[in-house]
Amino acid sequence: MAPLALRLVPVPGPDGASLLGLPSLCIWKTFTGISCPGCGMLRSLVCLAHGDVERAMAFHPLGPPMFLGLIVWCLLEIRRWQRPEWTVPDRWRTLFNRACWATIVVAAVLWLIRLLGWLVPAP
Repeated sequence: MAPLALRLVPVPGPDGASLLGLPSLCIWKTFTGISCPGCGMLRSLVCLAHGDVERAMAFHPLGPPMFLGLIVWCLLEIRRWQRPEWTVPDRWRTLFNRACWATIVVAAVLWLIRLLGWLVPAP
């Protein structure tokens, strides 16, 4: 459902600074002027929903894995709605928890790299 909803949002303009002409939705960036670890993620997901992988990677390198995770999550939810007695196996839960923690660590490292200027900062 989430990837389909992202498909309905237009791709960010050439400046890449906004979606739908709105100002930044990041509260952290609004108050501090510094990009947060997730800055650019929504724009990355929207670009992926439209099939623009190159721009998605420019907005946030974790966009593609996050998009894949959203698709898997949506498929699992559809499965659960179809068969309410079905539950996610424990090994899948463990794998999901490890993937979530790994994503948090990688996002923090990417954030530090962007703050140090080693990567182009999120627009």
